[in-house]
Amino acid sequence: MKIKKYKLKKPFNTVNMFLVVALIILLLFSRQWAGLVFFAGVFVNCLYYLISSKNNSIKNIGYIVCVVVIAQAAMLNFYSFSKSILYTNGTYVYKSDAEDIVNFLEEKSLNTSFLDKEEYISVKDNMLDKLLIKKSDVEEYLNEAIMLSRENDMLYSYINIEEDVKKEVDECESDSDEESIFEDQGTEIFEYIEISEFDECNFKVFEKRLEEKKNDTLIIDLRGNRGGRRDVLIDSASLLLPEGEEIMTSHERYLRTTYFSKGNNYNFDDIIFLVDGTTASCAEILAFTLKEYDQDRVKIIGNNTKGKGVGQKVNKYYGSGIEVGIVTSTWTVANQDVSALFEHIENDSGEREFKSDNDYFSVVARILSENQ
Repeated sequence: MKIKKYKLKKPFNTVNMFLVVALIILLLFSRQWAGLVFFAGVFVNCLYYLISSKNNSIKNIGYIVCVVVIAQAAMLNFYSFSKSILYTNGTYVYKSDAEDIVNFLEEKSLNTSFLDKEEYISVKDNMLDKLLIKKSDVEEYLNEAIMLSRENDMLYSYINIEEDVKKEVDECESDSDEESIFEDQGTEIFEYIEISEFDECNFKVFEKRLEEKKNDTLIIDLRGNRGGRRDVLIDSASLLLPEGEEIMTSHERYLRTTYFSKGNNYNFDDIIFLVDGTTASCAEILAFTLKEYDQDRVKIIGNNTKGKGVGQKVNKYYGSGIEVGIVTSTWTVANQDVSALFEHIENDSGEREFKSDNDYFSVVARILSENQ
């Protein structure tokens, strides 16, 4: 019995055109659906070839299967490339990420006074109603929230997934060619550790330096440290405080949480913190909580810190290549806000203005000589 051949007159020209358009649109939103449509299109074209061809050999069928597989792989690679160009390193933000940013802001923000304002609702709806959302649209939305809430500590920046790759301790060490006057003294005089940010990398260096300590006087340089991760702060403070000692209390919209030392402490006779006007957030808490624990052995010298008595939560959207941070809490140490830290700084620094390393070093030298 012969199979009847169907002669189809240009059956797929129009269909294929619609498939191509649908594929391009789906590439912007869903890898899975784009792959499905592409595979279906290739399969239907191959099926048409088999039906209409006079040669239905197994060899031809094998060629067609290979073409489908190769074409599918090529399409997926093209998708990954286009995703990087359009989103991760490009102009656009995934709609799901934009929606999550809105939910994040409205559910976690400490300040909610702006949520019912018409200006905010208008900018939000305008952003979410767009088929393609640009990074500039998200930035405009957040700027409107900042203006209406008068909250200047919101964060919006571009990121790359490579930034969060874990590093070994040796890679975390500072490679700066410039050494401060404190580093020049050597461990015979005191242990000097600079913490530029509270992240996992810097914590590894901090812990390693404490394990290798050769002196019972510790200087921790927090100048320029704008904060970082709260969990890293707790781990860092735990290295210097006995187990169960209170570190800080976080006050969120509906939640109050007190954090305590885990007790992996190293003992020092004297601890001196160096701070300046850019020292903020987690850096302020570390100096503040150690000072409250032992006001005689711990000194904080420098200019008044930033006074950032709030906590941020940061969400990273690697697919869209952005990160967003909002203020979700305030914090206290021993039931005191950051203003009490300023009193400690003024008392330990003698109300002196610090402009250079020499200014800091002269005060450190005086404190050490008095403690001998």
